[in-house]
Amino acid sequence: MDLETHAALMDELFGSHPRAVPDGPVNPARYAKARPRIAWILREVHDQDDVRWRLSEFLDADDKFETYRRRWSTCGLVAKASHALLAGLDELEAVSVSEARDALRDIAVINLKKIGGRSSIDGTFGDQLADWLPYVRRQLDLLKPEVVICGGSYDWLPEDFAPRIESWTSGTRIGDVYWIRMPHPGQRSYKQATLYSELLSTMKRLGWAGPPMSR
Repeated sequence: MDLETHAALMDELFGSHPRAVPDGPVNPARYAKARPRIAWILREVHDQDDVRWRLSEFLDADDKFETYRRRWSTCGLVAKASHALLAGLDELEAVSVSEARDALRDIAVINLKKIGGRSSIDGTFGDQLADWLPYVRRQLDLLKPEVVICGGSYDWLPEDFAPRIESWTSGTRIGDVYWIRMPHPGQRSYKQATLYSELLSTMKRLGWAGPPMSR
C-alpha cells in the first residue's frame, strides 16, 4: 500500500482535468489501519455545477456530510455495510449520521468516471471510461484493498480488469482479495439488509471468517 503515491496521483488528476473529482480513501490514516481494507467501486459522482471539489474531503468533513441531503440514498448502504463488515456483524444495523460518517472514514470510495454526472448515466458513459480506467487500475494497485465491492459498476469493467462474476451479490476471491458484485447502493429494488446478508454469505463461502485484528 502506498498512500503517498496515491495522493500524488489524485493531485495529478485534479491538476490535469478541470472537472475531475479525485476520490479514494476518505481518511487515509484510518484506511491504512482498518481491517479489512474496503474499497467500493461506484460509477460517478453527482455533478456539482463546475465547483471544484474532492470526494474524500467532502465525505470526511463533518459539516458537508451532515448537510448533504442525499447522504442516505447515496451513502447509506455503503456506510452501513462497511460498518457491519468492519465490526464483524452478521446483520445490518441502523446507524446515526455521525456513525455513518465515521464508517466512511475507514474505507475508500473509487468512481469509474472521474467527472460528475447526473442522477442516471447517459449513453456516453462507456465511451468515457477509457480516459479514467487507468487511474482506477492504479488506485487499486496502490491502495491494496482486501475487499472490493462493485456497486452497480461491475458491468462496466472490461474483462481484463476484474475477475468474472456472473450474478448480483455473488463474488470471487483472488488470493486474499474478495471481489463482490452488488447493485448500485442507491437502488430501491432490494432491501439493504438482504443485500448485506447475501454479501456476507458470499464472503463466508469464499473463506471469510470475520475481520482480523487491526495491525
